[in-house]
Amino acid sequence: MTVARRVMLVEDNEDHRLLIRAALAALRVDLVSFASAEAALAGSPKEFDLILADVRLAGMSGIEFAGHCSPLGVPVVMLSTSEDPEDIAACLQAGAAGYVTKATGIEALRSKLSEVLATFVGEHKPPTQNR
Repeated sequence: MTVARRVMLVEDNEDHRLLIRAALAALRVDLVSFASAEAALAGSPKEFDLILADVRLAGMSGIEFAGHCSPLGVPVVMLSTSEDPEDIAACLQAGAAGYVTKATGIEALRSKLSEVLATFVGEHKPPTQNR
């Protein structure tokens, strides 16, 4: 039996949260969503195996959030509709482990997120305990 990987999603757009949740539904993850970076920081990000965060959040930006989470040892993968190389560079410079453009369809998004999980968490790697 495979243990679900714990994934934190930080996304302030409710429609995007629902789309990402639907895309991850078949990928055996325990997804916990937050609508702001501030709420996510209060939600113990070090207890997760992977963090997915929108770049452009209201309040604290996703880039600033990645900078707070990077020292925790949990990979932060940024999600955005932007393909601007400057946006990507800013995220990586802040400590993000990766950057994924939000796909237009659920199947394309599911495929991208599946690759992210395999790369940063491992297909059968159980969640890290007691971080």
